[in-house]
Amino acid sequence: FDGHGGDMVAHYSARHFPKHLTDALDAGDLKPDLAGFDGKAKAAFESSLMALDNELQHLQDVASGQDQSGSTSVQCLISPTSIVCANTGDSRAVLARGGDAVPLSHDHKPYNPEEKARIEAAGSHVKFNRVNGDLAVSRAFGDCHLKRFGVSARPELHRWRLERDDAYLVLASDGLWDVVDEVQCGKVLLRAKDPLEGARALERLATDRGSMDNITVLVVAL
Repeated sequence: FDGHGGDMVAHYSARHFPKHLTDALDAGDLKPDLAGFDGKAKAAFESSLMALDNELQHLQDVASGQDQSGSTSVQCLISPTSIVCANTGDSRAVLARGGDAVPLSHDHKPYNPEEKARIEAAGSHVKFNRVNGDLAVSRAFGDCHLKRFGVSARPELHRWRLERDDAYLVLASDGLWDVVDEVQCGKVLLRAKDPLEGARALERLATDRGSMDNITVLVVAL
C-alpha cells in the first residue's frame, strides 16, 4: 500500500485488509487442496478490496472530508503452480524469471486510454497527466472526494503460470519503478544471494538514482 495525500488510508488498509481477504477466501470455500485456486483467488481479491474501499468511505474522518488521503495497492496470492495478482494504481509486481523480468501488473495512470475514457465519462478531465490536475493515478483506495470524478478502487486481476526458472517475486511502490525498470530489477536480483539482500539493493539503487517518493520493496523467494 502506497499512500498519498496523507498516510491514514495506507495504514488502515494494511491493518484491516488481511481479514477482508481471509473472510473472502473462506466464503469462496478455498480448501487446502487449492482446487479452483485461480478463480477463487480472483473472486476473493475483487470482493475483499471493494469491501475495504467501501469501509474506508464510511469512516467518520473520511465521510466528513477531514481526511482525503488515498492509497494504491498491489498484492499476490501464490499456489504451487500459479500467481494471481491484483493491483490498484501504480504499485507494481514483477516476476524475476531466469535472466528476464515479467511484469505481473499494469499501472493505472490517468492518461491511459481506458482510464482516461472512464474519467471523462464521469464528467472530469485529465490535466498535466493527473485527474483534475491533482491525482497522478486513476485507481486508488480512499480519495473519496475524487470517486465522483472516475477514480476507482476496482483492482485489475491477472493470473500467471509459474515456471521452473522463476526465482523472485517483487512487489514495490512507484518510488522504485519511477527510476528502475523491470529489466534492471531482474539484473539486481540475479546478483543477490537472498531476498533481503535483493530488496535492500533495489532500495539503494532507487535512492542513488534520486527517487524522492516512497520506496517500499518486498522480495519473495520462489
